[in-house]
Amino acid sequence: MKLNVIVGGKTELATSIVELLIYKREAIMLLARDKAEELYFKKKYGNSVFISMQIITSYDEYVIIVCAFSIIHPVKPSYPKDIQILRQDSDRLILQIEKINALKKCASLIFVSSVLEVFALKSSSYYSSMKSISKSILIESCLNNNVNFYAFHPGRLIKKRSVFSPLTYTNTTFGSLSRKILAARNLHNSQKFRIVGVDARIYIVIYSVKLAMIAIL
Repeated sequence: MKLNVIVGGKTELATSIVELLIYKREAIMLLARDKAEELYFKKKYGNSVFISMQIITSYDEYVIIVCAFSIIHPVKPSYPKDIQILRQDSDRLILQIEKINALKKCASLIFVSSVLEVFALKSSSYYSSMKSISKSILIESCLNNNVNFYAFHPGRLIKKRSVFSPLTYTNTTFGSLSRKILAARNLHNSQKFRIVGVDARIYIVIYSVKLAMIAIL
């Protein structure tokens, strides 16, 4: 049996994924950071999902979906505090990955972060750097513990598109990204890193043109 482990369960993306998994009647576990988050999840979902600070080890296969990790779009960077959060989150998740590997279980990890993490703007360089470090730590842990690693890099995420705001049709909805993530669980030979959304692709093209112009001039 497969257990879907959600990290960053307070995000709208995580909520969308959990709703889809409940509809599919699949086993779900929300990995809580602390007791306060554990109580929050229990109040929100009741008995619909497993909630714990430790991964349940009785399943044959694990899919870890990381919807939020380390810092999340800091308004004002705080280096000592942010590094502490990164270390705590990393240690907590790596411990669970190592536990799964020690039990010789099949596992995959799907990491979700903005396209800005891959192609950074000057204004988002701090966020992008922290996210890149986070991803690198998890990639290394996955390599050391025989865990398949996948990354999704969307542009702007929205609840729904609107005909009154045409630009929203270039964005990705939480529901759409959730379906893509769940579909990727069964595609073990699929692309390891995915750019999601028309806006994300347009952004990369503009970013690349700017880099080319700098190189030429």
